[in-house]
Amino acid sequence: MQLNPASKFGGLQGNSSRVDGCLREEEDIQRLILADLLYFFPGPYVMLTAFLDESGTHEGSPVMCVGGFLFNKEQILLLDQEWLETLKWAGINCFHAREYHQRITLIGDEKEDQLYRKLIALVRKYARGGAIAFGGDERQFDQCRTALSWGYSQYVTCAYACIQVLLETARKVDDGKVDFMIESGHKNMGELDGLLR
Repeated sequence: MQLNPASKFGGLQGNSSRVDGCLREEEDIQRLILADLLYFFPGPYVMLTAFLDESGTHEGSPVMCVGGFLFNKEQILLLDQEWLETLKWAGINCFHAREYHQRITLIGDEKEDQLYRKLIALVRKYARGGAIAFGGDERQFDQCRTALSWGYSQYVTCAYACIQVLLETARKVDDGKVDFMIESGHKNMGELDGLLR
């Protein structure tokens, strides 16, 4: 298992304040480097990549979750190609679900809904598996973890649970190594890294 915090990868993730705010140049460079590495070091090995992200970690959120999907090398390249074609169809460079749900968009509601459905269908088409771990109110979680002498935050607990399910899924579908790409920026990323190590 390998942990790679990442803010963007191939148009799949971004931390922009607008739907169309991602830095495509940086992503294109990452894609070229990855393609070269896979060309010069093609294997033999089986490696799955898991992309994880959290939601609902803002103050006052009644629920938080960490979710992720597994892809193999071929599937992620196919997904990336179709993902970018779909974004081009919509006339944008990047799509972030948070902006979709907040209705911050440049393309209009009907087309936005079609775009969202197309992107979800692509993930379903290419993912080898997925997992999601939920937690309730963070203050209640903190009270419980104090009573149980559990040393990890709600985010870390959910992320760890999600990773364990993804590893078990990986063993069932490919029995391969998993490279974890985790959205960076959460205040407890260091705590998660320490637990995984």
